[in-house]
Amino acid sequence: MKKDNVRKIKQLQQEDGAALIWVMILFMVVFFTGTTVALIQNADVKEVSSVENRLTSYYAAIGGTELGLGFLYTDVGSTKVIDEYIKYLKGETTSINFTQTVTAPSVSGTGSSDRSLTYTYSYPAGAVVPEATVVVKIYQRDPNDKYVVVQSIGEYIDSGVKTFDYTRIRKDNIKTIHRDGKTLLDE
Repeated sequence: MKKDNVRKIKQLQQEDGAALIWVMILFMVVFFTGTTVALIQNADVKEVSSVENRLTSYYAAIGGTELGLGFLYTDVGSTKVIDEYIKYLKGETTSINFTQTVTAPSVSGTGSSDRSLTYTYSYPAGAVVPEATVVVKIYQRDPNDKYVVVQSIGEYIDSGVKTFDYTRIRKDNIKTIHRDGKTLLDE
């Protein structure tokens, strides 16, 4: 029994530094595990931030479409802006000069040679949709189209994420509104 103990002691004396190697291996395992956990958590935080940016631009786009619809359904004298715009598209005389700046509550824009109306709206600081810009374009795809299109692009300024939303209104029945699409714009 004493011989075995003496042999073990001699063997341990010959293995100088073995404990250091085991400590270094254990340290590396702990280090790589911690690094992996930190990288996974960082990726999760980035994904949540990305989803938040997309939702912000999405709600800004929907808000822009609603602004455009609100403008079109605003009363102008005894008629609505949409009725005047449809006359404008047909080349008829209207009570609104769509080739100049047209204003509505909290939004203003200009007409263009292709008979489209474009409005830009920036949400003020502290608004429900902070630091977002919306561009609303009201147009007809071609002269034979039955619809007036209200298109909106919402952009979350900090990230540059843009979302597209559009709605169509039948020219022969302005009470018929088709909410068509919401798409993330990849840029």
